[in-house]
Amino acid sequence: MTLSKFIIFLFLVVFTCQQYETDLYKCITADENQCQSVSISNNFFECCQIFTDYYGNPTLENYDFSMCLIYTTTKITQEIIQQAQNIFRESMGFSYTMIGSDYYNYYSFKQTYKCPSQTFTIDYNIGTFTNEELEIFRKDNYCLKLYYQGLADMGLIPSGILNLEKKAITKDDCSKAVVFPSSQDFATCAYATYDFKLYDGSTKRLTTCLYISKNAFDTKALDQHLEQSFNAYSTIDGVSILSYKIEINDKNGKSLSYDSQTKTLASISSNSNNKEEITRISKLFILILMIYLL
Repeated sequence: MTLSKFIIFLFLVVFTCQQYETDLYKCITADENQCQSVSISNNFFECCQIFTDYYGNPTLENYDFSMCLIYTTTKITQEIIQQAQNIFRESMGFSYTMIGSDYYNYYSFKQTYKCPSQTFTIDYNIGTFTNEELEIFRKDNYCLKLYYQGLADMGLIPSGILNLEKKAITKDDCSKAVVFPSSQDFATCAYATYDFKLYDGSTKRLTTCLYISKNAFDTKALDQHLEQSFNAYSTIDGVSILSYKIEINDKNGKSLSYDSQTKTLASISSNSNNKEEITRISKLFILILMIYLL
């Protein structure tokens, strides 16, 4: 192989691996006033300007901000918005209850998404809870309790912060887990396998339950609770995290993968979108192979 062919070969290999990630970072690093003009090659996503407006706590009003983020092109209906609000209410309500705080509305906020294809607002207001709901929070098989117990097993949350014991989570734990009766139609307790890469060169695997929207398996969009949780992971047993991937499996056989570097969900089932992506990548590798053999 000549030097020029080798250079072309090397370029195509790098291009194939990095094209998707580069596309996403184009949006994240764009000027906040130019979000909607950023071109994304993957038709399932678009670059949106997202405004966050805190209320209920005067000390946070100065933290209002906007930024560019990748979001799904799936039409966000009022039903999906209501489900997102309910999931946030239940998730954050559990955290505050376990900490022993009743300031549920102290960190309420609204997010407005201005995208090329649609504009919508989600109001993340926790509100109050009934005695029945508070009792569910205390159940040993409550999904969010299992989630945090799994994280505590590797020191992903400060010891004792939620007054929970460490627990090695199994798939059976998640399949038998409960959520609010009012959430059963749109939320599920999925089984998740985490693979971490740490800065010291080691790797760690963790299994836990995830309280996740059923819509996430179609929209490929994280709800606010999971987005905040994933962004908060920093160390495992005192060692800094370099990156991680999560495989998420629900009770009906649907699967997702999450990549901490691109901060996106992707389906890992055999659907048409995946086949098209595989075909595109296969063609690139065929081209690479042809150049190599010349």
